[in-house]
Amino acid sequence: MIPEFIKALRQLNIEPTDEDVADILWLSLQMASLSSQSGETLRLPEEDIKKPRQSDESISPPPASATEYPKSIAPSKPVRAELFIPSQQRAKHEGSGELPFRSPATTALPKSLDIARALRPLMQRVPSRTQFVLDEEKTAQLVAEQLVAEQLLAEQYTWIPALIPLPSHWLELAFVVDESRSMHIWRQTVVELKLLLERLGAFRNIRTWGLVTNANRSKVQIHTGLGLRTDRLQLRDPGELIDPGGRRLILVISDCVSSIWHEGLMAQELTKWARKGPVAIIQVLPQRLWSRSALGDAVEIRLHARSPGLPNIELDYEPSSYLIDKEELKGQLPIPVVTLVEQESLKKWVQASLIAGNTWAPGYMLNVLAQQHDSEANVIQQQKVTVPTTAELRLKRFRATASPMARALAGLLAAVDPISFPVVRLIQHTMLPNSDLGHVAEVFLGGLLEQLPTNGNAINPDAIQYDFVEGVRELLLDSMPLSESIKVLKAVSAFVESRADQSLGIDALLADPRSTTGLTIGKTSRPFATVTTKVLRRFGGDYAALASDIEEMLSETQAEPSNKTEQDANTIDEASNISYGMKEREDAIKTTQERLKEAHSITDEQARTQALIAQIPRGSMIPTRIKIPPPLWTTQSQQIHTSHLIVVSNDGPFEYYLTPNETLKYRRSTGAMAMVLVDVWKQTDMTWVAMARTEGDRMASRTAQQQNGGLLESPLRGQKMQLRYVAIPKTAYHKHDEGISNQVLWFLQHYLYNPPEDSRSIQDAWTNGYCIANRAIADAVIAEIERKDSSAVVMLHDYHLYLAPAMIRRHHPSVLMQQFIHIPWPDVRSWHFLPSNITHAIYSGLVGNDIIGFQTERGGRTLLEGAVVDFEEGAIWWQGHRTQARAYPISISVVGERRVVKSAVGKRAAEKIRPLLGEKTIMRVDRIEPTKNILRGFQAYAQMLDEHPELLGKVTFLAFLVPSHQALSAYQRYNADVLKIIDEINQKYGSDEWTPIHAFRDNDRTRALAAMQFYDVLLVNPIIDGMNLVAKEGPVVNQCNGVLVLSRTAGAFQQLGKSSIPISPMDVTETSQALYQALTLSYEERAVKAKLAQQVVEHYNLNTWLTRQIRDINALLDRPAPS
Repeated sequence: MIPEFIKALRQLNIEPTDEDVADILWLSLQMASLSSQSGETLRLPEEDIKKPRQSDESISPPPASATEYPKSIAPSKPVRAELFIPSQQRAKHEGSGELPFRSPATTALPKSLDIARALRPLMQRVPSRTQFVLDEEKTAQLVAEQLVAEQLLAEQYTWIPALIPLPSHWLELAFVVDESRSMHIWRQTVVELKLLLERLGAFRNIRTWGLVTNANRSKVQIHTGLGLRTDRLQLRDPGELIDPGGRRLILVISDCVSSIWHEGLMAQELTKWARKGPVAIIQVLPQRLWSRSALGDAVEIRLHARSPGLPNIELDYEPSSYLIDKEELKGQLPIPVVTLVEQESLKKWVQASLIAGNTWAPGYMLNVLAQQHDSEANVIQQQKVTVPTTAELRLKRFRATASPMARALAGLLAAVDPISFPVVRLIQHTMLPNSDLGHVAEVFLGGLLEQLPTNGNAINPDAIQYDFVEGVRELLLDSMPLSESIKVLKAVSAFVESRADQSLGIDALLADPRSTTGLTIGKTSRPFATVTTKVLRRFGGDYAALASDIEEMLSETQAEPSNKTEQDANTIDEASNISYGMKEREDAIKTTQERLKEAHSITDEQARTQALIAQIPRGSMIPTRIKIPPPLWTTQSQQIHTSHLIVVSNDGPFEYYLTPNETLKYRRSTGAMAMVLVDVWKQTDMTWVAMARTEGDRMASRTAQQQNGGLLESPLRGQKMQLRYVAIPKTAYHKHDEGISNQVLWFLQHYLYNPPEDSRSIQDAWTNGYCIANRAIADAVIAEIERKDSSAVVMLHDYHLYLAPAMIRRHHPSVLMQQFIHIPWPDVRSWHFLPSNITHAIYSGLVGNDIIGFQTERGGRTLLEGAVVDFEEGAIWWQGHRTQARAYPISISVVGERRVVKSAVGKRAAEKIRPLLGEKTIMRVDRIEPTKNILRGFQAYAQMLDEHPELLGKVTFLAFLVPSHQALSAYQRYNADVLKIIDEINQKYGSDEWTPIHAFRDNDRTRALAAMQFYDVLLVNPIIDGMNLVAKEGPVVNQCNGVLVLSRTAGAFQQLGKSSIPISPMDVTETSQALYQALTLSYEERAVKAKLAQQVVEHYNLNTWLTRQIRDINALLDRPAPS
């Protein structure tokens, strides 16, 4: 019995705990006992029911008639951010739009029990301000003390009683409901949430308010209750909701897409409320759609209250992105934003904002001033973009931005004329049981529908009728396969028969369209038969004739006029989103790719993408708000405020080597870091100190010692750089570079370290390698500092030189030093794998810097967690010295990368790559090392070919693999494994005409960049990476709208996550699915992702990385000297 009861609860989206079940059983026993004693339900006489006391201090809930949605609601003026309604609407359909029987009942509020649990902490009680009771003990004590003190007789003394306040709920709730037209979708959600809040008992009182605008939509106003006609309401000023005592919580429920949000009107009212008490927004849209609402213009933050129930303006906050400077947010309004779908966000909000627990809640910063200044411009822009476009463009825009489930729902609704919310629920129940209101919102706000005129009377939201914009329905129906449409007709017919006890006889008709003997049309089935004729006519032949027969029967059986609208319940199939114009899209994509690969130009591509984006109205459902500032790569870098700059790294910018005739020559270093730094500092007067890694470097260093005090001039023409190469014994250098740096630190910081059983080899490499190298580098830097009289700035790089800063600091306490760490910084537990003396030495060496830079904010936080820190300043204090931790995401030279591709060498390389391209091409560019996760990338490719054999011979994988650290056994084994899996895949899936994987094992950077012009998918799936510049190089040179598939654990993901398809690097199946998704995206989806990624990299380029570091260095250089 009990299992069946729990199962029934779960069917209602209620997940009871053991405690809940025990409570229910106990209550049922008590109720049964009472019922058996009395024989009837207990009722209190009306005169015994205590009515709530009315007072100025306590606002009682409004009557039920004012808080429930009535049967009618007035239409409001269309706004640009909700439904894209043309200025001239078509004639209204006859009828009310209601179904002839009740549509399937669904619960709009997901997991209401979890929501109630999240809000339980609000049930705490505090002393009441208005209600008191007599404290008898205290009163008696006061009387006794007064009698003794005054020596008065009891009858001569008038005593004052001692009162204590009654416990009372500490907050009252103003539940403010946005009543814009787009919120009709969420009516049932609002009603269910309101009932839940009232039953929860967490507030002193709850009052519901509707949020509307005045007649000219220039001011936000409120009214009591919900769903009443605004022309019959007493509209009030929103300032009435302000409680001077700060004990009123204002909870706004909205989708944030109407004009009052985009034009700043709502932000102004939120600011007024937030000055006196807590305010929060419940965003009804799923979180995947938030960026398409007015929240897309806001900055995402984390917030926290130092004490319970603080006004919003007093909340502590931190930007969620390291790209946002907190100083830029001053003067803006922090607002908690929660969702009903993710109950965890509700719990965090309650704990962080109202209870002041040790939690940070999600929220947004609303730039009120900017919205006020821009509101007029927004209105002008709105008028420009809401001009009706063609049906083809509307549908193309919708398909480019909607989820697969929303696209399927739109196709199903094409068989309904007109559309209403009960019909939508019917279609969801019969055809798309896994869809939710978020998918409905995507359709209704996607620019496909218009609201039909009303008769002026108050109407229920369920009776509001919608229709597709002219021409859209036909395009959707034309893409509907006949076989799938028959399935839809059968499914809807079966539902009508089960609910109305009438049959359309559709099975027999579809099997034999020449016969109508099985067809019966009653009053209930009339709307569905009408829709059936619309669908059947499109099939032609006997089905068109059948449609004519049904229409004739409809006219014969229509005995009297009906005010019911023909409600269409016929639908397209659930999987129709796969077949929508697939051939047309594939042809367009293929044609575009061929044109791009042949024309070798991106001009037309950029123009088409920009045109597509320009057609999307502000506030409509686009995948992400493409709002990137202009590129910075054409601007000058900020200049460092010193004349003596010293750059220090393990790898030098140039590698010297001996030719066969014993001539010393140079070539550019192959290390990514050194290549980046050469481009950054090429016009700067500086000295570069590095280790002599090769025999040629050592010879160049000896020559420089003999001729120029150890300094080499840069071999590049016009470059103001001197080089100092530091040579140590080869054995010591090997222990430093291979024994510690790449064998220990590299793997440990990438979470791949496997400690040896005997630590003596590590101690030996540390003492006789790493320490010696760092000492030699420090001595060279000290000598360079002392060579000039001016103050120096020392900028060190990466994990090879953790000890050098403290060594330099001991000789020059006032020198300014910064060290940038290019690889991830692991949490403190990972450092426990090393001997304690090594870990302590690393941390002690690093804090010799003034600034430590990381690729991401996470790196800075994990460093701080392992040291004595000031978290508010993001700094470490050690032996009186302050070290700051900062995030500087490294990037690329956009101009430089494109120059390489357009060079003569680049063009020749591209011509050699073209013959290897498939119909679709996946690429990767990596060093051959375990952290790059190459094996799982190839395994995912193989799994995709197994699951989608239609891709065999069509999707080619080009891999550009650079050998790395071949002297280390771990790298040798990994290299062998990579070659093995390439051979296995080519043997298993290849043929005489097609090779699945083309792999290049060398270090030809120009060829790799040239090839990346042509990828359809770029796979970047490292297990973990500090940044990964390949993810940034690809988007700026690609010309085929290539899609980036990117590990969530790559540093680049923080900047490129929204423009890529994210994956877990250890999940081969997810990677396989992501590759297939990337290959099958529509042209528009690919274009938007590619353009967004390109704009992000263009803005956050190499110059940005350098400028942000120089800004922080100059701030320290320019600070006044201590007095």
